[in-house]
Amino acid sequence: MRKNIWIIILLLLIVFLNGCGLINDLDGELTVSTIDEVKNGSTGMLYSTKGIVIEDSQDGILVQDETGFIFVAIDNGTFVIGDEVILVGTTESYGDIIQMSSSTVVTLQNTSSFTETRLPQEVNENNIDSLITS
Repeated sequence: MRKNIWIIILLLLIVFLNGCGLINDLDGELTVSTIDEVKNGSTGMLYSTKGIVIEDSQDGILVQDETGFIFVAIDNGTFVIGDEVILVGTTESYGDIIQMSSSTVVTLQNTSSFTETRLPQEVNENNIDSLITS
């Protein structure tokens, strides 16, 4: 009887994840969105994305792919700059910025060297001082 309950729970979980768009078929393959798709999607939805850690702090990690970057609000003690990670979690708004929530599951895929690439940023009178380095 206990075995049947676990099978039912597993099937319900698969149906739930499939309905959220996280699993795209019954083989269990993950649907991985780009960071841009995650940031422009509905806040509070469950997403899966991947990228490279480009910044780490005690408050979380900043992850970048070819479309942009997103902050993941987790207690960081594990991930370092250059790590390739998969993120599975919900999004939330912090001020006007969309980030992954503190309940996000972060899985290390690969550790590699990292070459910093900067995305274009608007320069104006309010932020120019913070962009100038000596």
